[in-house]
Amino acid sequence: MPVGKLTKTAVDDARPGGKILLIWDTELSGFGLKVTPSGKKVYLFQYRAGGRSAPTRRITIGQHGAITPEQARKEARRLRVEVDGGGDPAERRADDRQRRDKAKRDQIEQGKRAEALRIAALVEPYIEAMQDRSEKTGKPRTSTIEFYRQIIERHIVPNVGEISLPDLSFDDVDELLDTIPPGSTALRRNVFASLSAMSKWAVVKHRLAINPVAHYPRPDATASRKRILSDAELVMIWNAAGEMRKPLATFFRLLILTGQRRIEVAKMQWTELDRDREEWTVPGERAKNGNYHLVPLSAQALALIDDLAGGDEWPRQGPVLTLDGERSLGGFSKARRELDEKIDKALAEKPDASAFEQHWVIHDLRRTMATGLQRMGIRFEVTEAVLNHTGRSKGGIAGVYQLYEWRDEKREALVRWGREIQGIVSPQGGAKVIDLQWRAER
Repeated sequence: MPVGKLTKTAVDDARPGGKILLIWDTELSGFGLKVTPSGKKVYLFQYRAGGRSAPTRRITIGQHGAITPEQARKEARRLRVEVDGGGDPAERRADDRQRRDKAKRDQIEQGKRAEALRIAALVEPYIEAMQDRSEKTGKPRTSTIEFYRQIIERHIVPNVGEISLPDLSFDDVDELLDTIPPGSTALRRNVFASLSAMSKWAVVKHRLAINPVAHYPRPDATASRKRILSDAELVMIWNAAGEMRKPLATFFRLLILTGQRRIEVAKMQWTELDRDREEWTVPGERAKNGNYHLVPLSAQALALIDDLAGGDEWPRQGPVLTLDGERSLGGFSKARRELDEKIDKALAEKPDASAFEQHWVIHDLRRTMATGLQRMGIRFEVTEAVLNHTGRSKGGIAGVYQLYEWRDEKREALVRWGREIQGIVSPQGGAKVIDLQWRAER
């Protein structure tokens, strides 16, 4: 039913009837309005693609109210040009819909693949594959499989478990091997061999183009890293982190202030935090040695968490450090690259800066704090308690009967360390600045 030009007045005056009413614009061919018995008014475009012999097709432009008659007319005019040029809007829309659906499916599949390639997720399928091979060939032996499992679960998963295998970098392997105690050459080699074997299996299983561990040099008997960051380097890292997105900035700064392992900090949950007691309890299943770990929080660490929470009232659940509000931080290599870019930019602006004359890894932050505590006069046993180490102070019979947690001593140590860091990064505040690279003669 043509009524002249479809203006707002004409559309508003259109009244619903007992069946669908079609009103056609007399100025623009194919432009029309559909009025349903319920009163819904929808702009549409009708056309024939391929001449008079082709079937009539009708597509929706939009609902009145959501768009104006002028906007609908503009879109109808564009569609008319498309048809006159030999196009078919309905087919194009169908193609666009298929592409969107495919992109969505691809995204879902990529997410599933990324999860399947997460190193922690590879462990059980890898162990099962070894068990299947053992049942068929007798090799490897059951004891060997259990040995691999223990190495992977105790050393590899806590340190690089959340990294997707294709994203595993040489820096990640460096940091993994740096967690092995000095002198434990055999363990260092076993950890690398376990990671290498699992990576080789995963490359075949998941048809990966590259084995990220294939060209990493096999560990030899060289001593573990002893890299201690200087004050200038700590300041550079602290300030560069401050240029990053808030959860990443908080992540790197909490690593400096608490000295805890990166996976423990990255996976921190609000349920593990106690604002009143100013404490963070790392559950045993996430701690490297399997023991729950109490970490007192300094005023500086509390301020970072308060800022992340948006005030003194902390959430009751969920991850503390998250980019999407649902998942804990992962992808440490990407975060590290972003931090390095910020550091490089700062160094470029101050070419006379002396920081970062050597390569550094995230684990150096932990070693630097441990060294700083020792040089501040903190007892060795307290330093090991802060780090949640089962080291010399808890070896042998002491590890069985010495169950004291050093709660108050750990708090004092971390509070003092927080003040030292504040003095280093904000010397104008009047706090004492310590040099973490004292020479041996001192």
